[in-house]
Amino acid sequence: MVGVCALFNNGDGVYELARMAVSPAHHGKAYSNLLMQHCLDKLKTIHAKKVYLVSNTKLTAAIHLYKKFGFQTVFEGPHPVYSRANIVMERAL
Repeated sequence: MVGVCALFNNGDGVYELARMAVSPAHHGKAYSNLLMQHCLDKLKTIHAKKVYLVSNTKLTAAIHLYKKFGFQTVFEGPHPVYSRANIVMERAL
């Protein structure tokens, strides 16, 4: 396995992109771009309206990837549910 990701349906056309990861042995080979594009293509296929994600600003490569694919920060600070998270980003579809 090279990488994984999940899409959680929160209702009303809103999905959470979660658990996205690429095996360290495959970092730097653009698999994260392929995973992200596949997720966005799937969201369009199922007529999703919006996708969001919860992350941490220490994950600079991940934040760069999300911005590259059009995600924008909607919240920054301590997350009320995920103790390690400090940023929420979203993108309209």
